[in-house]
Amino acid sequence: MESKVPYIFKLIILAAGKSTRFGENKLLQSYGRSTVIGCLIQKIEELAQRESRIEQVILVTNETTLKGVNPCGKKIQVVLNPVPEEGISHSIFLGLEAAGEADVYGFLVADQLALSIDTIQAMIERYKVTEKGILCAKKGENLGNPVFFHHQYVEELKKLQGDKGGKVILKKHLEDVTYFEIEDARELQDLDTKEDWTYFEKENENASIKR
Repeated sequence: MESKVPYIFKLIILAAGKSTRFGENKLLQSYGRSTVIGCLIQKIEELAQRESRIEQVILVTNETTLKGVNPCGKKIQVVLNPVPEEGISHSIFLGLEAAGEADVYGFLVADQLALSIDTIQAMIERYKVTEKGILCAKKGENLGNPVFFHHQYVEELKKLQGDKGGKVILKKHLEDVTYFEIEDARELQDLDTKEDWTYFEKENENASIKR
């Protein structure tokens, strides 16, 4: 039965990393007619238009990456992280500060090229009916993004330090976690290295990726 609680969701896209292991800015890599970051922005803009419960999207990025991003939709607010070397925790803090109040905060990373709109929306629908505060994407034993957190975890998330993300909070509260099983493992694939990129291109050479 669907929850009658009118949840308001805010999405936070973490896109301020320095791509150290990749060797260059991976988010500006060309993909199709756009870039890695451009593909995600396009998907999120479309999702935000058709999903009224998404009140706002925060894109936390750096100046270099922002130069390669086309104008964002009206629901998307850009926040610059001037010190990406402080790790993902600072991007989480900036995103939450900019987002303000919400019922649920969904965190996404910008380098999951195969992540589909349908998967994100399905997770939102799942969150509405779960009785737990954290919803995490997974495939088998591998946990990934997106991850959705009830607002009760905001202060804990803000206190993260260094290159520690929301999984730290998740592991502290396993009794309050629901897992969303992803059908296609490609959707959880991060592009951290050039080898990851080569593997991704090879895997998808003859396969279509859902939008």
